[in-house]
Amino acid sequence: MNSRIEELLEKYWQAKTTLQEEEELKDLLKSADGFDELNLLFEGLDQAKDEEPERLILPQSKSSKTIRIQWIGWAAVILVSLAGTWIYQENAQSRAEEAAYLEVMQALALVQGNLEKGKDQLEPLKELQHLNKPQELFDLDN
Repeated sequence: MNSRIEELLEKYWQAKTTLQEEEELKDLLKSADGFDELNLLFEGLDQAKDEEPERLILPQSKSSKTIRIQWIGWAAVILVSLAGTWIYQENAQSRAEEAAYLEVMQALALVQGNLEKGKDQLEPLKELQHLNKPQELFDLDN
C-alpha cells in the first residue's frame, strides 16, 4: 500500500495524475499511517475548492504602468537621438577628412604639373650642363 501511495504521490507532484488517481491517493492517505501532513494538505485543498471565490478589487496600477511605459518611451527616444547624432557626426567628420584629402591631392597635382612645366622649360639649358666654368662657355682664353 505504501508503494502505491509513493507512486501516486510522485505522479501527483509531477502533475501527471488523473482525477481518479487523485481520489485513490486521498483514500489511501486517509487509511494509511504516517501521512498526517499530506492528509491535512488534501483536506485544506478540498475546503478551499468548496469556497466561493470573492471578487477581488485590485488597486489601480494602470497609471503607474502608463508612467513607467512613458519613461521607457522617452528613454528610447533620447537613446535613438543620441545614437543618430553620434552617427551623423562620425559621418560628417569622415566626409570632412575625405574633402581635405582631395584638396591636398589636387594641390599636389598642381605642384607636380608646374614642376613638369619648369622641367620642360629647362630642357634647352641641358646643353650647357657640361660646361664647368663661364670661361669655357665663351672661350675667352683664345
